Amino acid sequence: MRASARSGGMVYQSFRETSRGIASYLPYTSTSYQFSSTELVFKRFATKKTGGASKNGRDSRPKFRGIKVQNGGRINAGQAILSQMGFKFHPGWNVTSKRNCTLIALTDGCVWFEKEVDGLNPKDRTLVHVLPPEEVRRRQKFTHSNYSIFTTQ
Repeated sequence: MRASARSGGMVYQSFRETSRGIASYLPYTSTSYQFSSTELVFKRFATKKTGGASKNGRDSRPKFRGIKVQNGGRINAGQAILSQMGFKFHPGWNVTSKRNCTLIALTDGCVWFEKEVDGLNPKDRTLVHVLPPEEVRRRQKFTHSNYSIFTTQ
C-alpha cells in the first residue's frame, strides 16, 4: 500500500486478480471503483503477444574454412594447411588431421597437393604433403604449365 501525494487521499496501488477473482465480476468500462473511503484500481492485461519481435535475425559465427597455404607455399610445423568439413583433401606425407578434419603440418617444408589416381578405386583423392623445398622445386620442373592437379581429365 502506498499513499498518493497528488490526490491527498489514500489510494491503493493496483493488484492483479485471477480471471475468476473480483476483477472478472466487475465491468471493465471503468478502471477504478470507489469502495467506502478507499479506491481500488484494476488493470486489464494483454492476452495477445505484440507483433514487434522478429523471428529471424539469428546467424552463426563464420568458420573461416578453406586453404590457408597454397600449393608450393612454405609452412612451419604445427601450422594449419587447410580447414574443411569432411575429407575433401586427405593427409599425405608429414601431414596429420585433427578431429574436425583440419590438416596440420608435422614438419617444416613446402605444401604439395597431389591427385591420387588408383585404377582399382573409382574415387580419386587429393593428397596434401609437406615436402622439403628441394623436392617441391624438382616436382615443379616436371609439372607442365598447361596441366593442373585440379583439372579433370
